[in-house]
Amino acid sequence: MDIYILGLLIGILTFAVVVLNYFGIFQRITGPVVNDTFKKCESPGCVRCTLYDKVLANAKTHIEEYQQSTNKRNDIQREKESPNEQDIQRIRGSLQKQIPDGSAQKPEVFYLHGLTIMPWWTSNFNFSTDVKILEDNFGTIFQEFCHVNLDSNALWKVNNTPNGQWKVLHLVNQGVLQRNMVDLCPTTFDIVSSLPSVMTKNVFANIAFSVIEPGTVITEHYGPTNIRLRCHLGLVTPKSCSLCVAGSYSQWKKGECLLFDDSYLHSVVNEGEDTDQWRAVLIVDLWHPHVTLAERTILNNIFKPD
Repeated sequence: MDIYILGLLIGILTFAVVVLNYFGIFQRITGPVVNDTFKKCESPGCVRCTLYDKVLANAKTHIEEYQQSTNKRNDIQREKESPNEQDIQRIRGSLQKQIPDGSAQKPEVFYLHGLTIMPWWTSNFNFSTDVKILEDNFGTIFQEFCHVNLDSNALWKVNNTPNGQWKVLHLVNQGVLQRNMVDLCPTTFDIVSSLPSVMTKNVFANIAFSVIEPGTVITEHYGPTNIRLRCHLGLVTPKSCSLCVAGSYSQWKKGECLLFDDSYLHSVVNEGEDTDQWRAVLIVDLWHPHVTLAERTILNNIFKPD
């Protein structure tokens, strides 16, 4: 009899959970549900997820080629900021070394040793001009985003997420200019291109609009490298959506920039329930301020897009 009652209670409880989940009530109580069977992105074009072995192998080949080409130049012809042997050796060493034990940074592709490490950054760290340009031009950028968000010709990419929907529209995708998309929002591209710290010429470089729908979970992951910092300009910023980097949470603010190092473990959850609680930002990848101009030249050459 006891077994019968227990079985009946389990059946009732299971039925209740199914009903609550069907109507979305269970998710409202517990928060967005992460699917344990969710797999890492398997997109064949994604540097972070599937191409990092190839990218690293190419970089090791390219740095040898780059050194040979620089050795052929006459020292007098070199520009003041041209890379020297020491610069090349530093980056070659980082291509061979492992990430330090116990490091909170675990980039999937390339770790440049010796850079200042912080999960969150502010404009005080050589980004004051970049942030000011973006925030001063918020109105123009927001207007072009609204236009492209409704344009049927815009090629939005829907990313793989366990819950909800996360879509991205690239102006620069992994160092490759997306000319058709730039033509849809040319002023935004011109504004971003004028930033002193913007990264555009290697596989780690992205400029994109990003939209996260209510109920979306972007599971914890690491970015591809620590030579960049990721800047988000808030466009549509509901309180229901938050970003977690290295265990610390923050939220976007409309018209303001948020800077973080995505080589730390990070994730996003939009707990919104209403259709108007979607989040939108402009993503711009910036050079880490302690990567020198000479090192940037080398890195652009060895991590150039195919």
